[in-house]
Amino acid sequence: MAEAVERARSTQREFLANVSHELKTPLTSLIGFSQALTDGSLKTDDEKTRAATIVHEESERVLRMSQELLDLARVEAGTVSFHTTAVDLAAQLRQELDIVRPRAAAAGLSLEADIPAGLPPVAADPERLHQVLDNLLDNAVKYAPRGSSVRISASSNGASVDTVVANATGDHRPDPERIFERFYRADASRSAAAGGVGLGLAISRELVAAMKGTLRAELDGGSTLLMRLTLPKST
Repeated sequence: MAEAVERARSTQREFLANVSHELKTPLTSLIGFSQALTDGSLKTDDEKTRAATIVHEESERVLRMSQELLDLARVEAGTVSFHTTAVDLAAQLRQELDIVRPRAAAAGLSLEADIPAGLPPVAADPERLHQVLDNLLDNAVKYAPRGSSVRISASSNGASVDTVVANATGDHRPDPERIFERFYRADASRSAAAGGVGLGLAISRELVAAMKGTLRAELDGGSTLLMRLTLPKST
């Protein structure tokens, strides 16, 4: 019993240390550049514009971090509400592709899709499914090397429907055994630049489990990351 309590305390201390570390960098930038904007040390319009841009970007980064932490707290507390219904997965996937397309274009990536006609609906919460798919596609766009592609495919498989998001890994190959761990990052520099705390995939897996599905990671040929989402068909 005492060992279990100590492990829980150790996990909590590690979690708080990680959160503090992740928040320190953007908050330091916010303080420094906001002070520079108000104390008159920036003389040119270009300097002021650059500082204001950084303040805006770092503010958005802190907001994303806060949302991830709030989502995690809700998932762990079991207070996330689910409204399971029949979801047209094919339509949902096409919508997600439209949403992520500008991000992919900005990252120099192409999008490929294999969404067959007649794909059966799945039993899921539409809002939570959107959150999961957005996390998967955002993660793929974030880490795929420039000039490569992100591919999404779907297929019916017995009583379930599989959706696979695939992307090349480049020089930083993730560990499929660790990718769902809190704060895990295959490439810390790119993750930090993109914001977030490294909780998106951990949260997604919990949400999928609550919808009676599974979310797994695989490396295909050592250079392609496959995120395999399986959800039950709607009955």
